[in-house]
Amino acid sequence: MKIRDVGLRFDEPERCESPARLGAVFESICGSHTVGSNTALLQPDPGLTPAVFGLPAEALSLCSLVVMLQPDHADALGSSR
Repeated sequence: MKIRDVGLRFDEPERCESPARLGAVFESICGSHTVGSNTALLQPDPGLTPAVFGLPAEALSLCSLVVMLQPDHADALGSSR
């Protein structure tokens, strides 16, 4: 079921709200990278979707996007390298 189908709204946050939200963003990015990396290192579980293995690359892509939006943020710069 898609968010659109159940009628949930998504309002893009104002730029001034970004600093307060970055902690949760970085936690999600780091978690995605860790799950994907650990899964790739361990014996793959046949029940896991192949998308799990693409998580590290997606996490790095998201870090690059955060750097574009918050170029002076130390966590963004450190995570993207």
